[in-house]
Amino acid sequence: MKRIALLFGLLFALTARANDVETDVTTVHTDASATELTDAHSPRHHRRHNARRKHRSGGDFGDFHVGFVTALGAPAGMNVDFWSSGEIGFAPVAYRWYTRSGKQNVSVSFGFNWRNYRMTGHNRFVKDGSGYLTVEPYPAAVASSAEFSRIKVFSLYLPLRYTVNLSDDWALSAGAILNFNTYASVETHYKEVTNFPTLDTKVTSRVQESIKKLHQRPVTVDFLAQLNWRGVGLYVKYSPCQVINPDWGPDFSSLSTGVSLGF
Repeated sequence: MKRIALLFGLLFALTARANDVETDVTTVHTDASATELTDAHSPRHHRRHNARRKHRSGGDFGDFHVGFVTALGAPAGMNVDFWSSGEIGFAPVAYRWYTRSGKQNVSVSFGFNWRNYRMTGHNRFVKDGSGYLTVEPYPAAVASSAEFSRIKVFSLYLPLRYTVNLSDDWALSAGAILNFNTYASVETHYKEVTNFPTLDTKVTSRVQESIKKLHQRPVTVDFLAQLNWRGVGLYVKYSPCQVINPDWGPDFSSLSTGVSLGF
């Protein structure tokens, strides 16, 4: 009897030990599943997953930009006012090629750009008898009522950029822009006062003068540097090319800076 009781006691001990081992294994398995589930739903996991989905090569929207522009190397008397001179542009389409890591990309886009080089002082743009665009003072009678005289250039442009993502929010871009300058004109605004002595009356009229066919350079190149925070960027563009053909007008190049908004 003692041997039989001892045998049953041994079997009971082995059964309890087996249950403890199964419970331990089950507990470890449950903890591992919870860890995997927590990691899959963590914000860091979502950011990595969204970044991989976002950084795929293909078509994309471009950007909208607005800024100030000035004339570099302009002749004496051509005092372009930087804060009154501006540019505005819009690139509705773009294509981007991403590296495998998604941290760099090369993009090309297509858009439209307008630039205004505006003088607000006592000089204006005029054409002489040979068709050469020059800078001359306003007539004495209207000098005090001069408003502005500006050169406007419209371009179709193709920006080519290389971008490095510094972090999830910050990026740095550099590149070149090919401008096809399809149209340019001059517009001058001033007020003219006409006296009628017999009626003891003065009549003030607004005068607008326009000049077309300026012989702008048909193709120019800008060099671009841009710092982006999410969809907002600060840019600087410099062009070593003359805006107007020097045989037909003042010799100057362009520098602009402003803000861009990506889509």
